[in-house]
Amino acid sequence: MKNDSEFVDAFKSDVIHNMTMSLARNGGLDPMINILAKNTVEKEFTVLIVPVPGDALKNQDNKEVFAKIIPTLFDEMYKNNLEPLCYSWSSEAWLRKGDKDKGVPEDWRELPKIEVLMTTFETKDSSIMDIHTIKREGKIADENGELIDCISLEKDPELNMSDGTVEGRFGSVFKTYMQKREENGKSNT
Repeated sequence: MKNDSEFVDAFKSDVIHNMTMSLARNGGLDPMINILAKNTVEKEFTVLIVPVPGDALKNQDNKEVFAKIIPTLFDEMYKNNLEPLCYSWSSEAWLRKGDKDKGVPEDWRELPKIEVLMTTFETKDSSIMDIHTIKREGKIADENGELIDCISLEKDPELNMSDGTVEGRFGSVFKTYMQKREENGKSNT
């Protein structure tokens, strides 16, 4: 029988695979929340998948509101006997890369940009961000004969972040929630 950490590791691998397949089939990717949870009654694992319409996050105010709503999802899970074990946020993004020794230049918009898949994985004890460069290599036919993008992901170890460095509006959402939950005696509501 697998322990929780083995299920979390398999979950992480599955999320990256599923995001790659979605990119290939659709040519792009709206943000996606994936949560690995354990049913506290039946002791079985389940994955919740919450697609986020990209248009809903077009401006900063909407992003702030959405980031504040995510913890209510965890509250509802607990009310339904689901204990979240690992939270993941995935989104396609443009990343600009410069010389870190020189800091952020005033004309940062002139830096070369690369297309990436950014995926955070958070447990109550850790948070990491995997950043994969998206390599578009033309088109291929799928099993139904439909043309889809031929996409591969290339992990860039220089860009990945781990505990203490995962930041941003949607980074550390679950870890922060779990810390508050423990401080409040298991309830955030």
